[in-house]
Amino acid sequence: MSLTIPADILPRNERYGSASNYILTLKKTGDHPLISETERTLVLSAENMELIYDYGTFTHSTALTRVYRVRVSTGGAALDLACKFGYSTEKLAALRNEAGHYLGNLKELQGKHVPVFFGLYEGKGGFQETLDLACLITIYSGEPVTSYNEELSPQVVQNIADAYQAIHRAGIWTNNYHEYNSLMDDNGKITVIDFDDASLHDCHATYRPVYNAPRPPIEDLGKCPELHRLCDFFEVWLPSFIVVNRHFIDLPITVEEIVDLAEGWKGYPLSGEEARAQGKAALDKIRDDWIRRGCEVPEKWWQYESQAED
Repeated sequence: MSLTIPADILPRNERYGSASNYILTLKKTGDHPLISETERTLVLSAENMELIYDYGTFTHSTALTRVYRVRVSTGGAALDLACKFGYSTEKLAALRNEAGHYLGNLKELQGKHVPVFFGLYEGKGGFQETLDLACLITIYSGEPVTSYNEELSPQVVQNIADAYQAIHRAGIWTNNYHEYNSLMDDNGKITVIDFDDASLHDCHATYRPVYNAPRPPIEDLGKCPELHRLCDFFEVWLPSFIVVNRHFIDLPITVEEIVDLAEGWKGYPLSGEEARAQGKAALDKIRDDWIRRGCEVPEKWWQYESQAED
C-alpha cells in the first residue's frame, strides 16, 4: 500500500532531477470503523490537492510543514482528506510521534474530539532521494475557528474547552493549543489537531472548564498548567483580576480600594489621582467584557460614577 505524490510539492531547494513524483510506503494504518475497509493506495496530483496550511520557508526545509486538503476516490469510496507533509528527518520523527498518539491514547477520541487517523506514509525524495519524506493523513475535519472572521460564540468556546479536557483525560499534553489547531465543521463540531509535539500526560485537573464560570482556585489550576493556560487563552472563565501599574489585583474591588492599595506600592509608585484613573480604566474594561459575555456586573465596583456626579 502506497502514496504517490507529485514532486512539485517538495520545497524548491529540494527539487532536483527529472522525477515527476515519489512513492511513499504505508507504515502505520488507522483502523477506525469509518475507514477500516478503505483502500490505502492513493495517488495525489496537483488537480486534487488544495494547500490549506504552510509553515516554514522554502529556504529552510527542515522547518517546513504543509497540509493539503485532498479529495480522492478509492475502492468506490469518495474521501475528503487532510494530508500533512514533513520534509526532514526531524519532521519524520514528529509525524511518527503524532501517529503513535492517534493509535494509542487518542484512539477512542477519533471522530469525536480528534480526527479519524487514516495512515502514515514514509519515503525518500529530493536530491539523489536523500530527503526524508512523510505524510500523515486524517479525515478532513473542517476549518480553523479563526477562519470564520467572527467572535467565537459561548458554545464554540465551551466545545473547545470540552475537547481539550477530553484529550487531557485521555493522557495527552498537546504542547500546542492555538486557535488554528481547533477546527470547526459546518455543524459546529470542534476537532483538535496537531499532535506532532504532544507527549503523554497524567492530568490531575479536577474541574471542568465552564464558560462564564468563576476561575477555579489557584491550587486547582496548578494541577494542570496547560488546561489552565488554554482556558485563559480562549477566555473560558469570567475575568477575575485586573492589572494596574504592573500589579495583579483580584476582583471584586472598587476604585477607592485600588487607590488604597497603591499607597503601599514601592517599585512602581502611583499618585492617588493616577491610581484612580488607571483603576477606573481597568474596571471599565472588565465591565465591558462582562456585559459582552451577557453577565451581570457587581454595581459596587463602579461606585466612582455616582461619586463623580456628586
